Amino acid sequence: MILSPDPRTKKFFYRARLVFWCALIFYFSSVPYLKTDLGVWDTILRKIAHAAVYGLLFVFARSAFADSSVNIAGATVRPRRFELVWPVLFSIIYAVSDEYHQTFVPGRSGSAADVLIDTSGVALAVWLEIKGHTARINRFFREMKPNRAIFLFLPILLAAVLAVKLLFFGASHDFMRAAKLAEAGRYVDAAVRYERFADRRPSHRLASSAIFEAAGIYNFQLRLPAKAASLYRRAEADYSSDPALLVRARAGLLRSPDYFPLIDGAQWVEGDSATGGANMKAIWSAHEVSTGVFRVDKKFFAGPMVVTTRSVYYAVSGYALLESQSRPDSGSAVFLEHPIYHGKKWSRRDGARVAGITVEFVPTAVKVRAGVFGECIRIGEKYTDSPGVIRYSYYAPYVGWVLTTISGSRGEHRNSELITFKLRG
Repeated sequence: MILSPDPRTKKFFYRARLVFWCALIFYFSSVPYLKTDLGVWDTILRKIAHAAVYGLLFVFARSAFADSSVNIAGATVRPRRFELVWPVLFSIIYAVSDEYHQTFVPGRSGSAADVLIDTSGVALAVWLEIKGHTARINRFFREMKPNRAIFLFLPILLAAVLAVKLLFFGASHDFMRAAKLAEAGRYVDAAVRYERFADRRPSHRLASSAIFEAAGIYNFQLRLPAKAASLYRRAEADYSSDPALLVRARAGLLRSPDYFPLIDGAQWVEGDSATGGANMKAIWSAHEVSTGVFRVDKKFFAGPMVVTTRSVYYAVSGYALLESQSRPDSGSAVFLEHPIYHGKKWSRRDGARVAGITVEFVPTAVKVRAGVFGECIRIGEKYTDSPGVIRYSYYAPYVGWVLTTISGSRGEHRNSELITFKLRG
């Protein structure tokens, strides 16, 4: 072909080809959610591709590891058995490492079955090598005139690139590109691309994921709850027949905006307003005890001394966030419910006592030691046995509780407030 007959040049070429092929395998294994839209044919094509890719890996490793005076020039002699050991070991070890690598990629997983298929491709290539078929193929291309070689390989290369594009980077590629943009912090571009994907391919298997991903970005990264809510309502309407997606959509509506962020490992420090926590302090810690069920532990301090510890459980059910002193399925009460609007009312039982609950939007920013928070709501609790007293709890979007006050005949007075908080590790 076009290669120089110099053995050193050929050895460099063969080794560079091996490195390039390994890098190509690594790249394709790093692509998240890599899947075609061909249904059952996706699995068949993948398995064939696995065998072919690792068969070629063995061939390239065989050329790269071989002594140039024997095989680099494409000698037709049959290889000695020992000369095949290192290429075989290299190919199998790389197959195992590749499957392990995929366990760290979103939407991908490692598979022992794929390693066996890779090994079968290597075994087929070894058999062809022993029978001398690869040497005949090498001789055919070596004796071909350069012009003919170019005209033969160029269409094959273009066809291969087109096939890869259609099979593995078709509709799913837009979704993967959006995921990459989100990982890079380009949230606006990612959300727009997710929306475009769902609009153009509403029946695609990833359409629902695209809607939820876009809604999550608008809600939590861009802090545009109205836009997020519109997407959650769209998901609620489009996937009403899917119970899991319906639950997810309604939970999203409840959290747009999120006045009570339940995040595993989140922590809030409450202190008395008079001394900023020097006299009284409570540390709230959130823990996800099972999927969608959180326990918030509250450790109360009097000065430096721990006085008591209390745990409260929370879980989303439909449009409501439920609160329970034991488990959410035991004596749960509505803590917050979508839709949230000014003047919304309901009642809640606290043991033998009954409290009337009222939600109000706070028109001004709330200033506490942890910062200044706007667009808050306050939830008033008025017990029937204490008609002249209302306990108000203020909640800031994407932060949670920030202030507690007591309102009576002499006005509203601060009781405790947020000192510090940490939502993510």
